[in-house]
Amino acid sequence: MSAIRVGAVQYLNARPLVHGLEAQKDLFSFTFDVPAKCASLLHERSVDLGLIPTIEYLRKPHYRLVPDIGVVSHGPVESVALFATRPIQAIRSIAVDTSSRTAATLLRILCAEWFDIEPNFHTMAPDLESMLKRCDAALLIGDAALFTEHKTVAD
Repeated sequence: MSAIRVGAVQYLNARPLVHGLEAQKDLFSFTFDVPAKCASLLHERSVDLGLIPTIEYLRKPHYRLVPDIGVVSHGPVESVALFATRPIQAIRSIAVDTSSRTAATLLRILCAEWFDIEPNFHTMAPDLESMLKRCDAALLIGDAALFTEHKTVAD
């Protein structure tokens, strides 16, 4: 029997989900990547199981959930961050991390429904300096958000 191919998120906050399983090389074969790539691998059937963005489950009705597992929070997190060079009401463009699908979708909803703004969205590699050179704000997720120094101005 061949090992189950698993697409796992490479970020620190997802590592507990696979800790211990990595040593079971006869049972599991892991490919570590960003969430968006894990979704692509599952869609392409390059993996049998995938830790994928929540939004992808909603987009693919034939996908099945493994219950009680995921990267979740009951409060604020630092692994999703919006960095801005101006007040939210003045934002006209937002760079979105290529790794993101769920956070990017939620940000679009927040902009329209909560902030009442209609910025242009640009998908870019997760490099804050480059993102903010091109856009008024930047969305980072995962380790890029966790390990980028920033100050919180609003929750």
